[in-house]
Amino acid sequence: MEYVVTRWYRAPELLFICPTYDTAVDVWSVGCILLELYLGAPLLQGSDYVNQILLIIELVGTPEDEDLHFLRDLNSRRYVKECLTRKPHVPFTEKFKDINPTALDLAEKMIVFNPAKRISDEEPNCGAIFEFESDISSVSVDYVKDCIWTESAKMNSNIDVKRQ
Repeated sequence: MEYVVTRWYRAPELLFICPTYDTAVDVWSVGCILLELYLGAPLLQGSDYVNQILLIIELVGTPEDEDLHFLRDLNSRRYVKECLTRKPHVPFTEKFKDINPTALDLAEKMIVFNPAKRISDEEPNCGAIFEFESDISSVSVDYVKDCIWTESAKMNSNIDVKRQ
């Protein structure tokens, strides 16, 4: 089996090996990365696919029956309904009190168990947090490259700050 994305960023439909999926898997991954940027560490660090599913349920709560229809395999549905400890949904604003509320609102719309209920990348205001008011038209590509290099060097002592 070939994996589509690293386990920590995998949407439930990929973990349950659903035969069809769409761009909602990317929306899930971006939501995980968005929170990772604030947390400074991956959001869901499952040690294997079963542990990853448990961490997802812990984060978003146990899905209702109508949110399991995308799981065509009855054993997968049964596993979620009967084998996992039932977890209530707790709003992200209660779980992550120190994170920007606008970012949390967007992440909570992206990290939804049922792919049909995730925000679409085409929905209005889905990326308001990514809108910037500054004018970057005067910034050169070389300047951006130098900034990225300098930041990378700060994080990795093996990189010489002076760029070749």
